[in-house]
Amino acid sequence: MQAVCIMKGIKPKRKAGEKPGTKVDDYSEVIKAELTNPKFLESLFNFDKVRLLASTVIVIVCTVYVVISASIENYFSIF
Repeated sequence: MQAVCIMKGIKPKRKAGEKPGTKVDDYSEVIKAELTNPKFLESLFNFDKVRLLASTVIVIVCTVYVVISASIENYFSIF
């Protein structure tokens, strides 16, 4: 869902990070708002994929990579 928000240009909320004085992107509130939108699926079907910028695709790929690598790290830290 973070990738969908990035693709549609929806900005995340900023919240306090783990370290004092730092801020992190928080997509949870934005994602909840999008999922409660009755026109959400329709907006995805009608999204103009041709006009998607290469820079946006790069940001999405990097975001997905970070999420997957963090999940793999957490999985192997159990053992």
